[in-house]
Amino acid sequence: MDKIQGQIITTQTSDNASDIPTSSPTPSPTGPTTKQVTTEAATTPQLSPQTTAPPLNIVFGQVGKNASVPCFIDALDRYPDKMFSTTWKRNQMFIANAGMDPDGNLSLTYLDEGLKKKFQVKEDYSLMVTELEMKDSSNFTCTVIKFQTDQRLVHDVIYTNVTYLLVQDVPSPPGRPSILEKSSRMAKISWPPSMADNNSPIMYYSVSVLNDNGVKVKQVSVFTNENPSAVLTDLQPYKAYQITVSAVNNIGTSLESQPSDIFYTNSEVPEAPPQHLVATSNVSSRIHLSWDPPPPDKHHGKLEGYRIQYISQRDLINRVITLEDPTKTKITLFGLQPFEEYEVAVLAFNSVGEGPAVKKLIRTAEGIPGKPLMIHTNEQPKSTSFSVKWLAPERVNGHIMSYELRWQHDNVTKTKVISKYLNNPMQEQVTNLKPFTQYRVQVRAITGGGKGDFSDVYPVYTDVAGPSPPEITNLTVLGSRSIYLAWEAPKQFYRTIDHYYIEIRDTSTNLKQRRALENNERETIVTGLPTNAGYSLHIAGVTKSLHSNMHYIGEFSKPWTFILYVPLSNRSRSILSFANMSSTAAVTHEYYNEPETKAVQKNWAGNQSLVNFTSFPTRPPEIQEPIMEDPTAVNQAETEVVNAGIVAGVVCTIVFILLAVLGFIGCRCYLILRYAEGWMKRMSPSSKHSPGCDG
Repeated sequence: MDKIQGQIITTQTSDNASDIPTSSPTPSPTGPTTKQVTTEAATTPQLSPQTTAPPLNIVFGQVGKNASVPCFIDALDRYPDKMFSTTWKRNQMFIANAGMDPDGNLSLTYLDEGLKKKFQVKEDYSLMVTELEMKDSSNFTCTVIKFQTDQRLVHDVIYTNVTYLLVQDVPSPPGRPSILEKSSRMAKISWPPSMADNNSPIMYYSVSVLNDNGVKVKQVSVFTNENPSAVLTDLQPYKAYQITVSAVNNIGTSLESQPSDIFYTNSEVPEAPPQHLVATSNVSSRIHLSWDPPPPDKHHGKLEGYRIQYISQRDLINRVITLEDPTKTKITLFGLQPFEEYEVAVLAFNSVGEGPAVKKLIRTAEGIPGKPLMIHTNEQPKSTSFSVKWLAPERVNGHIMSYELRWQHDNVTKTKVISKYLNNPMQEQVTNLKPFTQYRVQVRAITGGGKGDFSDVYPVYTDVAGPSPPEITNLTVLGSRSIYLAWEAPKQFYRTIDHYYIEIRDTSTNLKQRRALENNERETIVTGLPTNAGYSLHIAGVTKSLHSNMHYIGEFSKPWTFILYVPLSNRSRSILSFANMSSTAAVTHEYYNEPETKAVQKNWAGNQSLVNFTSFPTRPPEIQEPIMEDPTAVNQAETEVVNAGIVAGVVCTIVFILLAVLGFIGCRCYLILRYAEGWMKRMSPSSKHSPGCDG
């Protein structure tokens, strides 16, 4: 069931009212008429002379849908015994009577059985009008009768309600549009208005503009009802159009009108130039031109041909050729000057005039250029690159399109084409070369006429480069502030290695010390390092430039790490030395309480090996002779220390024996002297006996 469209409007009118009410809405009926009719078998309700006309309500509906006309009664609530019946009329024609039978079922009685499909009485006594048509707009009267007894012989009229059903629809189609005036981009049109608004006022007209394929390209809304017309703008020149119009009200949009006659807007000059102009010159006195027509939507009329203009930049004379066949899009210009620059232009024209031109600069064919001249440049060659400089040929014979640069070494030739930023003089950088190598360099110019001859050979010697990384073979801690360092020379270097460069980094502060060794020896002692710190050390070879005072620092070796500790006084010191260290290993300088040597067993990270472990009974000086990693040298040093101890023991023993012998001899002499003195006293009668040395 479709819903009621619009709102219900109540107004005062008679039962026979047929016009659409226009007064303001008023409330629905509020109470019954109380006059009692006493005639038996009364079939028509009678109104009291003092009773005013029942109010009129409005219900809106749309064509093709259903509308429900309410009776506006509350008899079901007011009279639960259901001793009443309801009668529906359309205008004054009886439609149906509805009442409750003794079983409590709704009983319907129609004037004509054919009305059942069109009018249906619902359980709430409302009337449903189905499949609305415009002719269904009518007054519908609902009358409720209350019976006094079950025999339903005496009754009272308790309600009468009149409702107007207003059926609405979209407007009827407008009339066929007419073209009043037109230009290249505008058309003025008018059309007859819709004959009927179908109970809903027309809000505006919708004008549709169709192209020659029937596709809508423009739509305009026109808010007028009397003598409707419109000015259509932004049309395209020399285009076919057709117009249709439809009316719009609150219900919807009407059918479109009959389309107007097809009309063409006026022509204009072509809006766009010809496309894809190609100009070539294979012969010094000719230029060949080809092009495509302008885009079809930019013709703005029927093309009649093309005009070709060409101007020499030397004499500035404008020459014109006309092609009156729009299908021809090629031409060859004869009698031109060799290697002369021309400005050519091609444009299309129609009956109105000429369109814009497409232009292009072109020279006639060129000749072969002469040899460039290589000149000196102030830039010194680098290790893998050098810069070359040259002048353009004296006889260019055309426009230089590019240069071809080539360099040779050991029968290997490489080339490079330079086609950008062509200046005079030219300068170009050659890269990816070998260090410390001599190259032969040449260059030639290229024009539209072909390639010229190469220049004379220009020799260039590339500079040296830094050596490959050395390989550290020994790093030994000598003291709390010094180390011994040895390394193998780089496997690859250019010309020579002038000296080495050591970089030491404090691993806790990342502060770096850089030290240059003024000779190319492969071992050194580094002193003056702050103690109580860990360090990372690597070394690189340095080679002096061939062409300047610059020095090339080579690749650094793999870093070695070590730690320096402050030694404790009067305690023995141990030195650890490591070889082939990785970047994570550390050489540790530690001090122990015990004077004798201790065996150390420790697993070290990385590729490491314990080379030497030496014990000193006392603290050695800050700088000592380097302790090498060669096991033979270490054993020899240990043997020399043992031999020195043996010699010292022998010397001490000899000294002790000598002192013992001297002591023994001295004691014997003393005893002999005492004995002699005693003997002499005994020989004398007056002398006393004195003790002597015990033998």
